[in-house]
Amino acid sequence: MLRILVTCLILLNTFFFGSHIYRSYIKIDHLTKERTLILEKKKAALESIDEYDNLLKKINNSYYREKIARDRLQMKKEGEIIYRSINTK
Repeated sequence: MLRILVTCLILLNTFFFGSHIYRSYIKIDHLTKERTLILEKKKAALESIDEYDNLLKKINNSYYREKIARDRLQMKKEGEIIYRSINTK
């Protein structure tokens, strides 16, 4: 009799609390995936910060500043003639 009662109590507990345990497991899994995604975003942000730091260090170099002015801004010194090669294949 006691064995049947214990078995019934275990089954009732499993029935009532099983869904809560399962939902908790799903929530933990979801939060773990979200944490992984956030850590990846953090890593990417830190890498971009390092790139910008390197760019700032390069900008202090006068050669690099001149290269940016010539290449990106298409600037030239007074009286200078610029020749560009166009590769067509």
